Amino acid sequence: MFRTDTGLLGVGPEDLKLGDEVWVLAGMSTPAIIRRGKGTSTGPGETRSEFLGAAYVHGIMHGEAVAEDCMTADLILV
Repeated sequence: MFRTDTGLLGVGPEDLKLGDEVWVLAGMSTPAIIRRGKGTSTGPGETRSEFLGAAYVHGIMHGEAVAEDCMTADLILV
């Protein structure tokens, strides 16, 4: 379980860490958990982010987040 820094509760992959992000990606029916800066470098000053898996996040499961401005929320592990 986790709580975002904006107060949303969710359930995601077991290997979540502080600082992982919840993203709403076009074409996915559930939010995604992304870990930035993890992975292979793609060039000078660039890194790849890691897709950790899908998550249930109460309040943004059925398009609720799409109506809001684009945002990310850091995770606080519970």
